[in-house]
Amino acid sequence: MIPRKIYFLFILLTFFVEAFSQPKCYFEHYGTEDGMPQHTIMSILQDSKGFMWFSTWDGLCKFDGYTFTTYKIQQGDSYHMRSNRIDFITEDKYGNIWALPYDGEPHRFDPRTEKFMGLRSLPEYEDFDFSATKVIPVASGKVWLISDKMGCVCITDSIFNVKIYNIGNKNIQANKVFTVHEDENLNTWILTNNGLYSVTPEGAVSNVFSENESNHNR
Repeated sequence: MIPRKIYFLFILLTFFVEAFSQPKCYFEHYGTEDGMPQHTIMSILQDSKGFMWFSTWDGLCKFDGYTFTTYKIQQGDSYHMRSNRIDFITEDKYGNIWALPYDGEPHRFDPRTEKFMGLRSLPEYEDFDFSATKVIPVASGKVWLISDKMGCVCITDSIFNVKIYNIGNKNIQANKVFTVHEDENLNTWILTNNGLYSVTPEGAVSNVFSENESNHNR
């Protein structure tokens, strides 16, 4: 039988070994006094280069490990954002940061030029008031802007070519889009309130299933 003192010493040593073998965690608090624009953070992203990005109620904020830099539209800028309150951010294949503000108008921020742009940057879309619910970048480099009232918009490449899918453009029979998915063959699947549509890499659209057809066949 193990003597009580030796047993107690064994338990004590086990406790200290476990306690000191735990990884040490350090917490650092950052706020406006450190350079952040304000304290309300809606979304956090670490980009492909390791920088941290924060969407705040007063602009897009980058942290390089030492310094916070805030980007937002200033009076007199050539491109106008209606709101600097940003609710969501994500990164595309090309390293651009996409911001979805409170008003639903999506914007692309290029970290290389430190400039924002959006659909209204293009002359042919300067009056196109598109409100998105989601921004979905996919592996091919396309970025899909999803709406529950206006269909969806595909930014097809890094130079901001645009393709619109909705009833008005007669390529899908729905204006309410729930989500999109790009498969391993680079086909895109668009899920709507009126069925499922597929888009080939070349841009051909086909109706896989529609709610109207389902009701007609009952």
